[in-house]
Amino acid sequence: MSKFYIQSGSLRLVLDSESPSMAAVAAVDNLLNPHVWIYEDETLGDEVRRDHLMVEALCHLDAVIRLSEIGFDREDAMILGTPEVIDEWHLVMKRLSGLYQAAGLPPRGLTSPETVVSPALAS
Repeated sequence: MSKFYIQSGSLRLVLDSESPSMAAVAAVDNLLNPHVWIYEDETLGDEVRRDHLMVEALCHLDAVIRLSEIGFDREDAMILGTPEVIDEWHLVMKRLSGLYQAAGLPPRGLTSPETVVSPALAS
């Protein structure tokens, strides 16, 4: 695995990943994880979900995501389009949600365990 320095807008993150594109998707996952709830809302269509994610991401990110294995603010950084990376993340989440539904599991399973608070612990 390689170490990637990822930056776009207010996002600056260092991640280990197999590839630059996987690192970019992981960085977007880090940013959009609080918005996973849209996959739990069955009243929302796929297009509405994608549009919501795009608007939310572009509030925090630039039009491109820059990745480097050397450091931040590099002129030689690889550049990926933010909309394309958002689309890739959305596709992963959509497929994961479909797998949960096909298995008969509640879509709530998309929420990461550390964000789920047990009612007993909440009081």
